[in-house]
Amino acid sequence: MKRIFVVLLAFIVSVGLYAQTAADFETKTNGNGSLAITKYVGKNTYVLIPAQINGKRVTEIGGKSVCRR
Repeated sequence: MKRIFVVLLAFIVSVGLYAQTAADFETKTNGNGSLAITKYVGKNTYVLIPAQINGKRVTEIGGKSVCRR
């Protein structure tokens, strides 16, 4: 039981460290209705690129959208 708790706690903490919201990304809509991420404006050091933002598929990541500032 203790092992399950430790694994679950580690998972919850790691997900929180990488969590981003739609507001953390600037995007543009492509001609086919999918999105291109043009800039990451969040504060996390490690970024997970979402498969979808607001129900639209992310199909492109801009060249310098996640560069160091």
